[in-house]
Amino acid sequence: MAKSKRAKPRETAPRPGQGGRLDVRCIFRLYVAGRTPRYEAARLHLKQLCKEHFAGNYSIEMVDLLEHPERARTDNVIAIPMLERVSPEPVVRIIGDLSDKQSVLGALGVSMMTTVSSERLNNEEVRRGQRHP
Repeated sequence: MAKSKRAKPRETAPRPGQGGRLDVRCIFRLYVAGRTPRYEAARLHLKQLCKEHFAGNYSIEMVDLLEHPERARTDNVIAIPMLERVSPEPVVRIIGDLSDKQSVLGALGVSMMTTVSSERLNNEEVRRGQRHP
């Protein structure tokens, strides 16, 4: 009797790699309205998160709605600042200054526990002399 081939389920969210970092290229879009303190906070939080969790495997498009007001309608922006992860799918939208790191990472599908566990393991290996920083 012939076995039927089952299609593998398609992954729709990025999966963390070593150290809680994602192994896929992420494309982010940050919508703002002028250079306000909330804009600066969101920009800095996003850059820090990307640096820590996406290992240079990301790009960020900044969209200032004061300079490009038509984008608010065409991109269906509902509030600002708003972060949109365009790729990989599914598209994820997060509103606010991105200061709640755990919530932002959770929405993006990145586990804080994976990052903490890997960092702890790496630190233990370094202390034992098994790994060089």
